[in-house]
Amino acid sequence: MSNIEKSLNVIRAELGNLMQIGILNPAQYASIMAQLPQTPGQPSPYVDPHYGGAQAQGFNQQLQAAQQDPNHPANPQNKHHGEWAKKFATKLGNAATFGAGAAFGGDIGNAVFHDIF
Repeated sequence: MSNIEKSLNVIRAELGNLMQIGILNPAQYASIMAQLPQTPGQPSPYVDPHYGGAQAQGFNQQLQAAQQDPNHPANPQNKHHGEWAKKFATKLGNAATFGAGAAFGGDIGNAVFHDIF
């Protein structure tokens, strides 16, 4: 028995215990059990109604339509296609610089106050 299968068995047993003591109602138990993989290594067939189904298909259709429009930034041929990545990298670099400066400044401040007190 693999570690994944052991973990799934423990999860199933704990969920059963939670239902028996009244923390989970049968509908909640059934919903959670449906989300667990039934056989190790196989993804669950469960589709969350908040993130799947018609909404996801509508989003995918919109994205595909945008990618086919040559004037839309989602189209790989558009000259502005990669700008979001450049902006993200710039902001990430700025955040890292700020974080390093804050850490260095904090270390200096701690050293000064440590010597005074």
